[in-house]
Amino acid sequence: MCRKVFLENLRQCQKEAKCAAVGEWARSISNHMYWAAASSNGDGDLVEEKWTSVARHVVNIHEDHGQKFQRCEHEEITRAWIEKGSRAHKEVENIVCSTRLKKDVRQLSPADQTSCLESFHSLVCFFATKQTHFFYESMEARVILAVLHFNENSNRQQARKSDGSLQWQLSYPKYKKGGVVVRPVKEVMTYKYADDLMRTVWCLREGTQATRMPTELSAE
Repeated sequence: MCRKVFLENLRQCQKEAKCAAVGEWARSISNHMYWAAASSNGDGDLVEEKWTSVARHVVNIHEDHGQKFQRCEHEEITRAWIEKGSRAHKEVENIVCSTRLKKDVRQLSPADQTSCLESFHSLVCFFATKQTHFFYESMEARVILAVLHFNENSNRQQARKSDGSLQWQLSYPKYKKGGVVVRPVKEVMTYKYADDLMRTVWCLREGTQATRMPTELSAE
């Protein structure tokens, strides 16, 4: 959530006079937040120093950032740097170094993200749309179906082309506001759980070994 808030602040800032350069750095600063959290092994002090270093990085200063993170780790790069002391630089400093944001950044997870959980919630909405009212039994059944489908397809591998190379696709999510994201193409979804359910229903109908789980039946 803190990432979305500060990113929106940067986008709003670029609309102000003499702050157009902030917009050119918005995406890089956003990526820097991810890197600061992922590369610090949960060390809050180190995450904070890495994060605030971007306020110096944008003006082409790459050392003396802090006690734990003294200098940037990137190789020599060439960019359109923001002028030190300019209004654009001050706005970046105010946003990046705000007390509230620094407090949130210290608590960022070094590895775990909520994208998997968000995907599951989206899948639940597919099986049980919020636009339709369901009674308890129907809602429970639809959620169970969502769980079965998610468990079967959540670990799909990245699809490959005929020559063996990995497949990728361009995506334009709404939150990017026109920005593009490169995402891997996953293998085609499977519905083996449906066959298992149908086999169980048939067993119940025929009065055979219906007490066994679908996975046990499918293994035969």
